[in-house]
Amino acid sequence: MLYRFNTREESQALVQALVAFVMVMLIMIGIAGTVYRIIAPDGWIAHAFNRSAVSGVVALCSIGIIAGMLW
Repeated sequence: MLYRFNTREESQALVQALVAFVMVMLIMIGIAGTVYRIIAPDGWIAHAFNRSAVSGVVALCSIGIIAGMLW
């Protein structure tokens, strides 16, 4: 018996794949934007160091701890 091409099933699979792709891209853009805001020259770490050296070191340590937990 040959496989019958069902356009409804195929179109549903295509829509699901497109929705999944859009969701993954939005997540990646959000993560990249957050990382950029952290390490940018006028980002969150730079603002922390502008307040005081201690708060900048604390910010870097907290990012290191989070990175260590993720690793």
